[in-house]
Amino acid sequence: MKSSFRWKVVIPLVVSFAVLMVLVSRTAKWGYDYSKGQAWRYETLVAQFDFPLLKTTEQIAKERADLSSTVIPYYKMSTEVVGESFRKIEGMSFADVPGLKSSLVRHLSDIYNKGIIPEIQDNVELIYVQKGKRAEKVPVSEVYLLPQARIALLHEVSTDCPEVNVDSVIRSKSIYDLLAVNLVYDEQITALVHSQTQSMVSTTSGFVNAGTIIVNNGELITAEVAQMLDSYKAEYEQSYGYDKPLAAIWLGNALLVLGILICLYFAIYFSNAMIFKDYNRYLYVVVVYVARTEGFDCGIMISASHNPFYDNGIKLIGRSGEKMDEDTVALIEDYLDGKLSVFGQTWETLPLAQRDHIGRTVDWSAGRNRYVGYLISLGMFSFKGKKVGLDCANGSAWMIARSVFDALGATTYVMGDEPDGFNINNGVGSTHIETLQRFVVEKGLDVGFAYDGDADRCLAVDEKGQIITGDHILYICGRHMKELGELPHNTVVTTVMSNFGLYRAFDRLGIRYAKTAVGDKYVYEYMSKNGCALGGEQSGHIIFSKYASTGDGILTSLKLMEVMLERKQPMSKLTEGLTIYPQVLENVRVHDKAAARQDPAVQKAVDDVARRLGDTGRILVRESGTEPVLRVMVEAPEDAICRECVAQVAEIIRAQGHAV
Repeated sequence: MKSSFRWKVVIPLVVSFAVLMVLVSRTAKWGYDYSKGQAWRYETLVAQFDFPLLKTTEQIAKERADLSSTVIPYYKMSTEVVGESFRKIEGMSFADVPGLKSSLVRHLSDIYNKGIIPEIQDNVELIYVQKGKRAEKVPVSEVYLLPQARIALLHEVSTDCPEVNVDSVIRSKSIYDLLAVNLVYDEQITALVHSQTQSMVSTTSGFVNAGTIIVNNGELITAEVAQMLDSYKAEYEQSYGYDKPLAAIWLGNALLVLGILICLYFAIYFSNAMIFKDYNRYLYVVVVYVARTEGFDCGIMISASHNPFYDNGIKLIGRSGEKMDEDTVALIEDYLDGKLSVFGQTWETLPLAQRDHIGRTVDWSAGRNRYVGYLISLGMFSFKGKKVGLDCANGSAWMIARSVFDALGATTYVMGDEPDGFNINNGVGSTHIETLQRFVVEKGLDVGFAYDGDADRCLAVDEKGQIITGDHILYICGRHMKELGELPHNTVVTTVMSNFGLYRAFDRLGIRYAKTAVGDKYVYEYMSKNGCALGGEQSGHIIFSKYASTGDGILTSLKLMEVMLERKQPMSKLTEGLTIYPQVLENVRVHDKAAARQDPAVQKAVDDVARRLGDTGRILVRESGTEPVLRVMVEAPEDAICRECVAQVAEIIRAQGHAV
């Protein structure tokens, strides 16, 4: 057996190694001379290997300039200036003008609370104002320049004291001089955010595959062709390392060839097809953001969401950044199914683009970079000193999540960041949260976040390894937003599948809640119609309508970090006050879902359970949207009660002959 192995494997490997070394080492240096605007005088040049297409200096500069325009400047609110002004007013006497002093103090306070800025930069509409450790985004129209502040003070005090020549009094006591700039430009933080966004600009704009014709003999070298030639030359020279000693070149070639042969051997040995990483996967929420901000008519996301790769589907995004309306989706489905009577016209065959009408694809890296910059700009606190685990589910978050957390200063530990096209959601991600639980505990992390394949979901793990579900997130963020006065209508939007314990906790906090059908689509529809700021599902689809029109896992994790840092508490403390009730769910396969659910005997059984539970739990019986099953779910203080109640209803469904 050993002899067979030697002859069949070792000897072919040695021979192949020697041959490849000769071929690789005899490769000549780059020997082409060319200039833009001239004809290519050599034979047709075909790419011998894959290489990245380098952006020009002008392209990189433009993208960085575009990103720079999105950076919002930071200002610190000075308390020293304000304190000094009030001390001087307190020392003044206004005995002859009753009420003037209190009016001055009140309106000075209002003006300083809004802020006085030294100047307004061109094309700046928003600024961040840091009040203590919190930064708030403020329109520049709501802050004062110094002359505007003086006018406002005169107007407001004159309104309070109409019988007094306020301007004369203020001038005589030099009160105008007490007004001073209290918003100081924070160059350091602004520059840091600017630098972080600049670093996100990619130097490449895609890849050129081996076998691609770069330029034909006699072809005019255009700017586009010159860019391809420059990129090919750079990769060529870097690959062969002509600036290195000859020994280093030989050693590098030897290691390269050996590595190729070893990889080839194992690929054949295990009978696996070669698998290549897909660098063009984009985050679902990036598609949503770009469609909304870049003027695209439609966004398309190919996604299996939280499911295996073979369950891939298509999500359609309208130009507003919201999911496409059902009527349009129905037309598209009919079109793809060959039902070609649409828009008053019947098609004999599926119309497809031909010849010069065929479109092209572009790596829209600028859109991705702007989205990353947008997420970074939402960070109100530095994450420095926090150890954060990220489970990217081998999906679309792998390119972005780490960049955002690293830019905000976290010590980042990442898993599930090696997608190969097949391993998405495979043992990792929000549907396999146990993997992140072990990871957080083993690494001693402060918190961990798990996304699903298209990163619109986020679940978390606290420092003790305990799961933070979507209901926990709604509780944590809902309570925090209510305390800050940022919860419109004092309402959080949930689905009917949220845990009963969440509603009991909201009742204790005085927070109202709405219940929609299962699906983030229905959650957002309710939020949009009723002006709500927070909503989501138990599964981790959380929507912050102020920042996004869909669930965004990375955004959700940033908002959780914000709460944790602002309250100066570990994640485990933030869930105190919420008790998740035991839940038992049984799927009963039936002949007819509607008939089974509407059966009077079944309804009576459900009512009996509801009366038994009272206000200590709940029962929910609903039809599956994708399977021929009725889902019977009960939540109660004890698991045994849940199982008993579910069994009671399921037995009636079977006894009535509805079960398959």
